[in-house]
Amino acid sequence: RLMGVMELENLMDSLQRLAPGRGGQQKRLVALGGSCCCFFFLLLSVGTLTPLQYGLTVNLITKQVNSEAVYEGGRHLIGPWKSFLAFPSTRVTVSFDNMKDSQGPLQTRTKDGLALTLQLAFQYRIEKDQLGKLFALANQQYEPLFVRNARDVLLKAAADYEAIQYWQQREKIGTEMRDLL
Repeated sequence: RLMGVMELENLMDSLQRLAPGRGGQQKRLVALGGSCCCFFFLLLSVGTLTPLQYGLTVNLITKQVNSEAVYEGGRHLIGPWKSFLAFPSTRVTVSFDNMKDSQGPLQTRTKDGLALTLQLAFQYRIEKDQLGKLFALANQQYEPLFVRNARDVLLKAAADYEAIQYWQQREKIGTEMRDLL
């Protein structure tokens, strides 16, 4: 038993002599580990948008959206546990016709009671400085709101004209409908 204690003491002495040299290696390992953690944290803090998008940041933990800061396409340092809600920065076409992926033609009656089918398209573009207000109003469900409002305005305007006016004043009617949108 005395022999085991002496061997243990010798082993401890050997380790203590090696400790100063190992301390430098340990410091390097700790520095490397810290650098890797910082790099990983930095990667979590970067968000990207395509070149044709605007974005609002959302905190993935609290689900709160910052509607004050609007970002354009690219890479941005937004912080960890945040992501982007993307919105198009280009024109978006809404069509009322018989084509696939459209809203279907508009059905109404003229002022003199004749059936009228309108096939048309319009485009909208979200203004960067108004994106926060749009998000507060409709969240990400803004397009159905646009379509519903456009349908209502166009049907009401179409009913204000007689059938003969659609033949004789088509361009004037189109311009007036565009202005109403």
